[in-house]
Amino acid sequence: MKLFKSGKVAFVIPPSHPFSSSSSTIITTTTTTIIIIIIIIIIIVIIIIIIITIITITITNTIKNIATWIHKALESKQKRRYRGFTPWELTQGLAKLAVNDSNKAKILEEGVLVDLTAMLRHNDPKEQATAAECIWTLAFDKNVRQAILEFPDLVPALEDLAKSTATTTTSSSSSSKLVQAAQAAVTEIAELYSQPSPASLVRKNVQGALWLIKGDNDPSNNVGRPQSAQVTKNHIFISYSWNEKELVKKIHSSLVAEGYQTWIDWERMEGSTLEAMAQAVENSAVVLVCMSERYKQSPNCRTEAEYMFQLRKDYIPLMCQKRYRPDGWLGAILGAKLFFDFSGKYPYEKPLQVCACRLLCSFVASVNSWN
Repeated sequence: MKLFKSGKVAFVIPPSHPFSSSSSTIITTTTTTIIIIIIIIIIIVIIIIIIITIITITITNTIKNIATWIHKALESKQKRRYRGFTPWELTQGLAKLAVNDSNKAKILEEGVLVDLTAMLRHNDPKEQATAAECIWTLAFDKNVRQAILEFPDLVPALEDLAKSTATTTTSSSSSSKLVQAAQAAVTEIAELYSQPSPASLVRKNVQGALWLIKGDNDPSNNVGRPQSAQVTKNHIFISYSWNEKELVKKIHSSLVAEGYQTWIDWERMEGSTLEAMAQAVENSAVVLVCMSERYKQSPNCRTEAEYMFQLRKDYIPLMCQKRYRPDGWLGAILGAKLFFDFSGKYPYEKPLQVCACRLLCSFVASVNSWN
């Protein structure tokens, strides 16, 4: 404290608080830091928006280019190519983009249904198969499905192909033993190289597209459908992609060795594949969903998974691919469910044991629900 005298008056000046200066400095620094953080967040958000916009524009342009190239390839009657690509090769790329639900409407806007119909009417099985697969993939969107249903000549083209492939199958079943043996050899070779024959792909993809377009995927529309007495009750339905066939065969063998009854697409197929699938899902106690990137991309796998989900069946997700994280429609179905990792990250026996316990719980719950 200091004492100052001015004439007869004395002034006492108290000392300043020792922390007043440092407190104001801290407040100023904190305010500046908050402002800087807010500015950084704003910049990051702007960068993310710009990146998303660029990606969206790029995808839109890619869809537009592929649709244009398909049209030009079809216009080239002799070569039936554009820039070295055939229509079925280009349509394969378009079908991959169609897996993302946000791309389906964009693809429809490019007027691809005209060219896809022309490919269905062409005599090349590869064009027919890829066109049907692309239509099948697009049909998972309700609005796009309605547009396909209303498009002139597209559904009739699919129905004509379905009839022709069914006729081929019927005539083949009544052919000579020599021809049947040759067909069995072709099938065996195709399986060896993990490639189904073009004719079987046409039949499968056409049936799948019609299944969705006509609403057969809606369980409420199948109330009057006859049930097969030969479909095993209380079995495990295994839904998988052809790419994971070897791993799935191993899992299947382990389950059969434990005494479980299973339904998988290389067993007990009767009539239409999708009708057999629907009956098998309906009569199953639990469904194994063998997840991978190929599984997500397959319209056949999505048909099985969504039908299972609509029926509210108990299902167990199995991870069959290393470092894969389900997204899109598959991520939505997985939700918060825990999966069992068969990708090779752990020894095979470890997830198998835990999965077996989970299966036992599912069967007990299934039996209780019937009682």
